[in-house]
Amino acid sequence: MDIKLRNTGKHTGILARMAFTLILTTTVIFGGFMGIYHQTTQLKMNTELVDLSTYLSNQLSKSMASSIWNFDMEVSYDILDATMLEKQVHAIVVKDAFGIVICATTRDDQWNITHASDPPSPVDTVVKREIIKKDNEQIGAVEVFLTKKFLDERIYSDILKMFVTLMILNTLLFVILFISIRNIIILPIRAVVTYLGRLSLGDIPVPITDPYKGEFNDIRNSLNILIESTNQTIAAMEGVAAGNLMAELTERSEQDKMMLALKLMIRRLDGIMTETTKMILAVEEGRLDIRGNSEAFEGGWRKLLTGVNHLVSGLRSAVSEKASLEKEMELARKIQKVLLPQHPKISGYDIATCCEPAEQVGGDYYDVISVAGFDWIVIGDVSGHGVTAGLVMMMVQTAIHTVLIDNPEVEPSQLLRIINQILYKNIQLMEDSKHMTIVVLACKTEGSFCFSGLHDDMLIRRAGTGNIENIRTDGMWIGIEPHIEDYLSDSYLTLEPGDCILLFTDGITEAIGKDGEIFGEDRLKEIFESAGNGSVSEIQTCILEALRDYKKADDVTLFVMKRNELASRSI
Repeated sequence: MDIKLRNTGKHTGILARMAFTLILTTTVIFGGFMGIYHQTTQLKMNTELVDLSTYLSNQLSKSMASSIWNFDMEVSYDILDATMLEKQVHAIVVKDAFGIVICATTRDDQWNITHASDPPSPVDTVVKREIIKKDNEQIGAVEVFLTKKFLDERIYSDILKMFVTLMILNTLLFVILFISIRNIIILPIRAVVTYLGRLSLGDIPVPITDPYKGEFNDIRNSLNILIESTNQTIAAMEGVAAGNLMAELTERSEQDKMMLALKLMIRRLDGIMTETTKMILAVEEGRLDIRGNSEAFEGGWRKLLTGVNHLVSGLRSAVSEKASLEKEMELARKIQKVLLPQHPKISGYDIATCCEPAEQVGGDYYDVISVAGFDWIVIGDVSGHGVTAGLVMMMVQTAIHTVLIDNPEVEPSQLLRIINQILYKNIQLMEDSKHMTIVVLACKTEGSFCFSGLHDDMLIRRAGTGNIENIRTDGMWIGIEPHIEDYLSDSYLTLEPGDCILLFTDGITEAIGKDGEIFGEDRLKEIFESAGNGSVSEIQTCILEALRDYKKADDVTLFVMKRNELASRSI
C-alpha cells in the first residue's frame, strides 16, 4: 500500500495559524481599547467644552452689562475681542432685549477675528446663551459659539499617538510570542513530523539529538526508541534476507508484535528450507519420489511448498517423457540415416556425400537412385528442420522411389509434377505449410545430365580451365501449390572427364561466423576452386574444415561428384 504525505502549506501550518491568531487577538484587543478611549475622551472633551461655553457666557453677561446699557460699542468690542483670544471661540453675538444684534465677532477662513453686524450661524459648535441684566432688568443676551474643530484634532492626535504606541507594543509582543512559540512548540513539532514522515516512507533517520523540554523531550525519547527498534528490526530482516535463519531476536516487550511476527516468519522459512532442501537432495540423487510436507504450513507457505511438490512431479513426468521422446527421436534419426545412401555409386563417377542435421532429425535430402539401368541424383531442402521437416523429406523420398520404379525413363520435370501433387495433398492433411526446394538430375550419355527443379545453384569446376561455372535452376518449389507444371522445364548440363559438380543446401552458405558474417557462396566457390584438383573426399574435407568454426542454424548437406578422366556413360 502506498503512503503519501500531505504537503502542508504555510497558510495551514501550526506556526501560521498561531501567528494569525496572535495578530487577530492583539488587533481586536487594542482596537477595542482605542475605541473605548475615543468614546471616553470625546465625551470628556465635550463636557469640558460645554463647561467652557457656560463660563464664558456668564462672564460676558456680567462684563458687558454696563457697556450695553450705555451703548458703548467700543468697550463692547474690546470685551468681545478679549474673549475671542480663546481659540476655541468661533463667534460671539450680543443682542438687545428684542433680539436685534447689537455687536458680534466671528472667525474667517484663516481663523482671524472679524466684526460683523449680521454674522452667520456656525455649524458643528457648542452654543451657550446667557441673559444680560441691569438692575435685574433684561437688557439683552449674549450667545457664545465654541467650535469642536480643535477638540477633534486633539482626539485624532491622541489616538494616532496611541495607535503608533500600541502598534509598536503589538509588534514587540508578537515577535516575542512568535519566537517563543517557534522555539518551544513549532520546531519540536516540525522535527517530529519530519522524522515520522521519513519513517512512513521507509527512510530511517538518525536519532534526534537536539534537547527539548517538558512533554516534547518525552516525545523525542519515544521517537528515538522507535528509530532504534526499527533499525534493529531492519538489521534482523537483512540477516534473514542474507540467509541467516539462526539470528537471535529479542522482544522488547510482550506487546512487541513486529518482532514476534518476524520470529514466526523465520521459523516458517526455516521449515520451508528444510522441506525443500530434502527434496533438492533427493533430486540430486536421482530420486523424484520425495515430496515436502505441505500440510504442516498454512496460507502462502503451503502454496509455495505445494508448488515445489508440483514442480518435482512435473520434473518427474518431463524426465520420463523426455527419455521416451529421446528414444523415439533416436529411432527416427536411425531410420532417416538408413534411408539416405551412405556410399552412393554411379559408374564412371566418384562421389562423396555428407548430411549433418541441425537437430536429431533433419529436412535435407540427397539421394542417388539406380533403377533399371538408369541413374538419378536428387538434392532438396524442406523448409525448417526437425521432426516435421524429416517427415516431409521421407514422404518425398518414398514418392520418388515409387515413381522411378514404375517409370525409370520419366523426364525430370514430369517426375517433379507427380511428386508435387502427392506432397501437396499430404501437407494439406497435416495442416502445415511446409515446402521443399529440390532439383533432380537424370544421367544420360557421355557425361550429359537432364535436370529440373528449383534449388541452390549447382557449381561445376571445369578441369580444363579450373574455373567455377554456376548452373542456375529454374523451376518451382514443391508442396506449395497443387499444380506447378507451367513452371517446370527440363535443362541439360555436361560433365567432361575431370569435371566436378558440387550440390549443397543453404545450411552451408548461411552459416554464421564469429564476426557475424555468413559463410556465403563466394567463399564456397573459392574453396571449391582451390581444392578442385583433389579427390571428392579431399574436396569435401576442405569445405567442412572451413565450415567448422561457423554456427550452423540449419541442416548441412554436401554432394560432391567428379567424372573419371577416361569415363564414358551410356544408358
